[in-house]
Amino acid sequence: MQLRLVPVVKLEPTNLGVQNFVELLESGKWEVFWEAHLASFGIRPIGPGSWFVATGEFASQATFNLLARVHLEWDPESLDLPPERDHIGPISGGYAFIFGGSVQLEPGCCCDLSDLSEWCTGRQSNPMPIPLSIGHGIYSASTSAGTTTITVGSEQKGIDPIRLQYAAVDFERALDQAELERTEFAAFLEKYFCETSGVDGALQIVERLVYGL
Repeated sequence: MQLRLVPVVKLEPTNLGVQNFVELLESGKWEVFWEAHLASFGIRPIGPGSWFVATGEFASQATFNLLARVHLEWDPESLDLPPERDHIGPISGGYAFIFGGSVQLEPGCCCDLSDLSEWCTGRQSNPMPIPLSIGHGIYSASTSAGTTTITVGSEQKGIDPIRLQYAAVDFERALDQAELERTEFAAFLEKYFCETSGVDGALQIVERLVYGL
């Protein structure tokens, strides 16, 4: 089975006009509702009920406009200019671990698309866990004897850490694919920034959104 590290964007329900999330969740209607709601924007979640959407789902002017409104609080259809580079941060989201088509790990709190460099630390052959600076989570990676181990700890007492193990060659391959998909997403953003806003510095804005530069 194939491992994928999928670049994803986080879309919180309230940012898409959904105010009754808890009610829908408690009634068991959330997954069906959310799938249909995202479909109305031309996208789909990485898994049932997930707030995360793969970057590859964003491929049109409409999906660019959605991202701009949610993450930049800017309406590309207005006459306003997008915010300046120094006033924005990386797009919320990160990298979902998908193995054999099933989501094994979603990004945690305050993760974003610039986290790929930290995940790449797992390439290093080191039997001791190397701490990763990713969001507010407690992440570490180690690679030994051809196996890469990802550990996600919890700040709450009594909760066992999550440990995921993959063949090191598969983890390497997944990292390379994630970089390719992130690059494609950056190209998508730059294209529509240039076509929509017409402002100079579109590349610099995209570098901040995707790479945190």
